[in-house]
Amino acid sequence: MKVNKMIPVNDKIILRRTTIRGMTLVEVMIALVILSVGLLGLAGLQIHGLRGTANSNSRVQAVLIASDMVERMHANPVELNTNLAYQNITLTASACGNKPTDCDTNSCSSAQLAAFDNFDICQSMAANLPF
Repeated sequence: MKVNKMIPVNDKIILRRTTIRGMTLVEVMIALVILSVGLLGLAGLQIHGLRGTANSNSRVQAVLIASDMVERMHANPVELNTNLAYQNITLTASACGNKPTDCDTNSCSSAQLAAFDNFDICQSMAANLPF
């Protein structure tokens, strides 16, 4: 690339041509390195944000399941106060055991309702929470 430079000589301006070689390619390569480092940083931030979103989603699911369990306990005060049936809730799908009597469609005693609630909450935790 040719560039015109003005050089003053005894009150006269002389135009002199100079040639610049290879600097443009080096500048482009440096700019690409800087850009790629910046894009890698942005990708890292995106991954960190996605992990945070997944973590907060799991926490929301846990709060909803706990709220559901509290409502079920309030609906069955006999088992809550006397037999303490709600204290033995398992946390894995394999430990949920066999499904008890379905109290959504059948009439149940308070003990059967507590067993159904425990099973239902166990299944909900296994389906919605990461173990």
